Amino acid sequence: NKLAKKKNQRIIVDIEKPCILKVNETKIIEVFMNLISNAIKYSGEKTIIKVIGRREKDYYHFIVEDEGIGIKE
Repeated sequence: NKLAKKKNQRIIVDIEKPCILKVNETKIIEVFMNLISNAIKYSGEKTIIKVIGRREKDYYHFIVEDEGIGIKE
């Protein structure tokens, strides 16, 4: 991603394998692209963005973790 490079950000992907999912491929790509682009946009320079995936029994748990300002609850 050009913006991530410009901001000197690192993106680390840690997905537990095998990761076999029954999903709409177009939609899941759209979701991840949105989450990762927001993480890049709202995190500062020289930050780390992590994409983590773990198998939890019959499903996968995904996290996009960044160092951005977050959302107030």
